[in-house]
Amino acid sequence: MRTSSETREEKDAKNLQDIKVKSLGLETRRLQLEADPDDTENFAKQLDLAIETWSMGINEFKDAAKRYNDDTYLKKAEESEKMIERFKKGREEYQKNEKTVHQLRIELNIPVN
Repeated sequence: MRTSSETREEKDAKNLQDIKVKSLGLETRRLQLEADPDDTENFAKQLDLAIETWSMGINEFKDAAKRYNDDTYLKKAEESEKMIERFKKGREEYQKNEKTVHQLRIELNIPVN
């Protein structure tokens, strides 16, 4: 009886099972996007993640402006702040049902993953 090492057949069976599971996951995702091409279910999460990512970028730009004494980084931070405001406005419009996910994906350039 083997406990720590698998036979070649066991490894092959496990690999085949893993491939089938991954294939099922991909097929499930394909069908989800076929039913909802705008991926409405994940839109709010993507929007929040985008806001969070831009926010972290602002801090990095401000730090770089101080570190290198270069106002170019401050301009990039300002541009990022404007993007965050656009995303927050989009989130508000989505929550109030003023705009559809499809409209906001186009306006905010947030692709379906």
